[in-house]
Parts: sequence; structure tokens; C-alpha cells
Amino acid sequence: MKPATASVAERKQTDYKQITSGVHESEWEITIRNHKKEDVTVGIVEPLYGNWQVISNSHPFEKVDAFTIRFNPTVPKDGEVKVTYRVRVGL
Repeated sequence: MKPATASVAERKQTDYKQITSGVHESEWEITIRNHKKEDVTVGIVEPLYGNWQVISNSHPFEKVDAFTIRFNPTVPKDGEVKVTYRVRVGL
């Protein structure tokens, strides 16, 4: 018998816009559900490419390196958190 999953993540793209031939924007939503009996902090690592700029975000993030950002939301016990961000990318 497998142990119960402590947390579940779902990632989906919610918007995409071509601004010019070399620039586009996309919006992402990551939903984290916590099935534990205590609050947990979850690291969400998002890969980016090109010349990017986060133009809106629901939670603070850190720039790990030139191609990676990381969110560290706290998810309440038996609850969920939705992390959203919009990024503009130039190629």
C-alpha cells in the first residue's frame, strides 16, 4: 500500500500573447494542495528562457539564475495556494 501524498501540484498556462515577432507574454498558474496535518512551505522552481521579465506575480519570487525563478509559498494544512505569474520574453 502506498503512503498518502502529502501535496499535489498542478501547473497550467492561462494566457499567451504575441506582442511582436520577437516578444511574447505568457501567464501561468500553479496550484499546490497540502494534504498534511501541518502547514508546509513548498519550493516551486520555474524555468525561463531568453530575455525575460516577470511583469506580475501573486507571490514573491527569487531569481535563482539567468534561466530560473523560485517561489516558496506556505500552504496551510488541508488547504491550497494558487501561485500566478506573467512573464514577458524577448528572443
